[in-house]
Amino acid sequence: MSEVRKRHKTKDTIKEAIVQNDKEAGKSSENKEPAPQRSSISSLRIISRVSVILSLLTIVYFSTKDDNFNTFAKQSDILPGKGQIIECSLEYLQEINKYEGCRPKECKRFVTDKVVSLPEVKELLLIAKKGLKLGGSVGGASILDLHSGALSLGQNFVNIYKIDRSKDVFQESDFNIYRIIKEKIKYAVAHHFDLNPDNIYLTHPTFFSEITSKEAVTVHDEYWHPHVDKVPM
Repeated sequence: MSEVRKRHKTKDTIKEAIVQNDKEAGKSSENKEPAPQRSSISSLRIISRVSVILSLLTIVYFSTKDDNFNTFAKQSDILPGKGQIIECSLEYLQEINKYEGCRPKECKRFVTDKVVSLPEVKELLLIAKKGLKLGGSVGGASILDLHSGALSLGQNFVNIYKIDRSKDVFQESDFNIYRIIKEKIKYAVAHHFDLNPDNIYLTHPTFFSEITSKEAVTVHDEYWHPHVDKVPM
């Protein structure tokens, strides 16, 4: 008898468990949304988010757009020559009045891609790479000046012509191409600014610059400050 009662109890327990599971499944199915409705809600959420993002981008674009800004010459342009006359600053006029013959008749900016040829640019780049390879600033900016020999090395400058390794770095052909390009630039300036080429000279220092992503360490690495180099007379 006890065995039969146990079996009845086991059957009753199984039935109760099945009924309980059916009830929970029924509740769960009642709480769940139909599949098409869930898909529709998800689509609406995506559309609303995209709309908000596009609205924000539109606001940022029109709030930062400067309608008065005009690009004079783009990096992608290949220009035979493009000039623009500008107003001279009063300070500039006061300074150049005492240098008759080497000052332009009017202030202007001029851009051209025809003065220096592509092979000459490649030669200059090779010269810069050979020299800068012997130095290197700890910060983001390194320079090489062929006139004085100044070369960035660590946090200081050294004379590249006094470094033993530099004896065979530069060839006479390197300095010749440098002189040729210097003269071509001088005559282009004289032509477009109406000057006598015999009265204008290349200022020093005239150096190659190498800019990297390193953090600035010394004041010499902070190349972004606006300044004008002047030679005291």
